[in-house]
Amino acid sequence: MPRLLALLIVLLPLVLAPAAHAVWFPPEPIDGPAEIDALGDVDLARDGDGGVVYLKRDGGVPQVFLARLRDGAWTPPEKLSTGAAVSEAAIAAVDGGRLAVAWIAGGEVFGTAIDGGGAPAPPTGLSGGAGASGLAIDMGINGAAYAVWAQAFGENTDIRAARLQGTSWAGIGSSLDVDGAQPAGTGALRPRVAVSAEGNAVATWGEGHADGRTRVYGRRLTGLALSAFPQDVSLSGFEGVAGGNADSPDIDIEDDGSFAWVAFRQDIGGRSRTIARRLVGSLFEAPEAIDGGATAFEPRVDFNGRGIGEAVSGTAENTVIGAYLDKFDHFQPGSRVDGTGSGAPPAPVVATSERGDAAVAWRVAGGDGIVSARARIKQGEDGFAEEVVASRPELGAVAERGVAIGSDRSGNTAVVALQGAAGARSLVAAVYDRLPGRPVLTSSSNQGARPRLKWSLGSEAWGPQRFEVFVDGRSIGTAESGEFSPPRSLRKGLHRWYVTATERRGQVVRSRTRSFRVDPHRPRLSVSLVQRGRGVTVRSQTSDRGSGIRTVEIEWGDGRRTRRSRGSHRYRPGRYVVVVRATDWARNTTTRRIGVRVRR
Repeated sequence: MPRLLALLIVLLPLVLAPAAHAVWFPPEPIDGPAEIDALGDVDLARDGDGGVVYLKRDGGVPQVFLARLRDGAWTPPEKLSTGAAVSEAAIAAVDGGRLAVAWIAGGEVFGTAIDGGGAPAPPTGLSGGAGASGLAIDMGINGAAYAVWAQAFGENTDIRAARLQGTSWAGIGSSLDVDGAQPAGTGALRPRVAVSAEGNAVATWGEGHADGRTRVYGRRLTGLALSAFPQDVSLSGFEGVAGGNADSPDIDIEDDGSFAWVAFRQDIGGRSRTIARRLVGSLFEAPEAIDGGATAFEPRVDFNGRGIGEAVSGTAENTVIGAYLDKFDHFQPGSRVDGTGSGAPPAPVVATSERGDAAVAWRVAGGDGIVSARARIKQGEDGFAEEVVASRPELGAVAERGVAIGSDRSGNTAVVALQGAAGARSLVAAVYDRLPGRPVLTSSSNQGARPRLKWSLGSEAWGPQRFEVFVDGRSIGTAESGEFSPPRSLRKGLHRWYVTATERRGQVVRSRTRSFRVDPHRPRLSVSLVQRGRGVTVRSQTSDRGSGIRTVEIEWGDGRRTRRSRGSHRYRPGRYVVVVRATDWARNTTTRRIGVRVRR
């Protein structure tokens, strides 16, 4: 117990740090305690919305449930499936509240789509029969999604896929695998898929071979068509040592679908290594180690639309190794991510923002019997920040495969953990919430006595912001948008002002300070009008004791206007009102009106 207390004293301040800068926030409940059997996955769109899917018993039968993330808050869970027991579930998210969810129930694959935060579309059967396993899904930023899985046929398995366009799913008629006589997609050979911005995909999977080795393959999916020649991603040898069985592939793709990376595990010289290869067009480039030379397993890779990100692996010593994918399209040497080690495989997961920030989460089985989730984040190529606890010790041990992670465009990150004993588990989410973007003051430097103070809002994906306006060091009010007028007139002269923005979790940022001058005096304006028949000439004289004249405008009363202090105009017969308006730089205005009658 003293060891637990010491650990919490060290780590909890990292979670509960004051919001002077972006921090991790303590895990908040999503569901439970309840009969939650398994965590499916979590995914965040670039705009910050997303969701998590998981398996929870309803009437004793496991069903797939969804909790959505909207404006930084988790919605109440909703059940997506009915009927047969669900064994797997997967989710993908893109901007605008669009979600694609697939699951396996009674051995069959089903899929649905959710648009704009609305209700799920009726589920569509995708597999045409039972025997499915190893489900994965991904969606491109244009909203097209692909699901892949292994489908059993008798004693063998094939890799199958289906495509989502709008709310309609369509199966890809042919199997993806190379040799139908060989086992494919089961266990560590399970498939994965990544979808590019144009709505096409690359799938990867493990498959047996006639030589007795298991291999990893990659294949492009264009619409509902398969590329003619799947590529063998695994290696005959690496660093001068012979290669053996390969499996556990993971994949991600750039917005430009020409470029993707497949990370995989392979036996090299009698031990397990994790390796990545880049797909360029239709060919894979030379392999790169992502394990730092360690004996490693279960690689995961994630990068942004420009190809910058991170790959992670668990090691034989139950540590976590990470390798950063840099702007030169190469992985930097792998290095250790965790600081504590674990008594069980850490099964790390990774997510990368469009900024190039990488967040890693993993499971830690401590020597004191506590099984927790941990997380670290790094800003681009900088080193990782401090390790934090991403679970709640009082809720019990984090389940095997009980950690998932997702990040949005700006680096907001959610780490979801499944905790507790079977039959009474809880699903919680710790978040790394970036500060809102700094407001930018845009008002003129000259203002009236009740100025219109305006600013541009900084970016904030997770909910609305509240703004507080300060003039001469004192708060004069709050606003929900980027504009504010004080309730009372301000004194004449120079004033300094700034705005603070506060987001839903209480984090505050402050704008830069600017000055404005209050000019309460209206311009002086005299007008003379000379009429000769249908022609009218207007002359005006102006002066201003404060900020100076900005504009003089003549409105002729028939829809025409002149933007200067004098002018002439010819009318049709009728009655008109000529309006002359002088405005100073503080937007104080003086107006004169003169009637004009034009006879036939």
